[in-house]
Amino acid sequence: MFTETASGVCAGRLALEQVLDQLRADDTYQEADRTCRPGYGCDMAVSWSEEIDAVLGGDLTAALTYLTPAGGAVATCVAPVGLRDRQAGWVGFTTSLGFGKKLDRIERDPHVALAFHAREHGTSHSQRYVLVQGRAEIVPDPGEALLTLVWDQAVGVLGPAKRGRLFWDRWLREYYAVRVPVLVHLDRIMAWPDLRCAGRPEVLGTPAPLEPPAPQAPPKGGTGPRLNSAKAARRCRVKRHQLLAYRGADGYPVTIPIEIQGAGPDGMRLRAVPGLLPPGAGGPDCWPTATGPS
Repeated sequence: MFTETASGVCAGRLALEQVLDQLRADDTYQEADRTCRPGYGCDMAVSWSEEIDAVLGGDLTAALTYLTPAGGAVATCVAPVGLRDRQAGWVGFTTSLGFGKKLDRIERDPHVALAFHAREHGTSHSQRYVLVQGRAEIVPDPGEALLTLVWDQAVGVLGPAKRGRLFWDRWLREYYAVRVPVLVHLDRIMAWPDLRCAGRPEVLGTPAPLEPPAPQAPPKGGTGPRLNSAKAARRCRVKRHQLLAYRGADGYPVTIPIEIQGAGPDGMRLRAVPGLLPPGAGGPDCWPTATGPS
């Protein structure tokens, strides 16, 4: 999967390593919190049940959420292909070297979350919504053991890789060759009884913070919508899964399921299970600013 014979892969990995070196020499990177928050110790690996393991190993897609320098959170789809190590306490995924901004932001602030929110096309029949939070480690030059694990898991979930010099090798090169694994060393798992996140979640590992996130200063351009709220709502409502992500009180992203109810001049109207949205967001119905597609 990470063959160095593919054209450009060596150059791509060298470029990634150079970017990581530059980041590590950057003052803002050095100031970033790359450990667990005070009071939220992460001394022991998080362990989980067979049911949760079936979700982590069986879901075909998950929502990766990482943080932005401005304090926001970005959720994007990834294919975890069942990458995990229960003994070491990590869950993983692979990403293309072409997504430089995502890798840059993860390297600057490794606090991430993976939401296992969809059972379509996967092998798990559990109705639990599983949110894992931890610190991401980008592996620019994976060893043979990790490469073998990634390959075996990908083939098991996606099927044998299609090969063909005239078409498939070129068409799938970005997926099979120019990719790096990212390991998320888990600090916390939150598992709700159902996919709507109704009921009390089971919390494994570091206890969830009791305090809500601190309020953020309004952006310089104001809190009004940056785009057409009605158009954005129409685009989002046709999606089978609608998620909202924000930065939690302890610096880890939180990703929850929501429903788009409508839109107005002040933003989109969302509905979530009571208790999921932090205080100040407007209760189970709120009008968040529409800043871009989710």
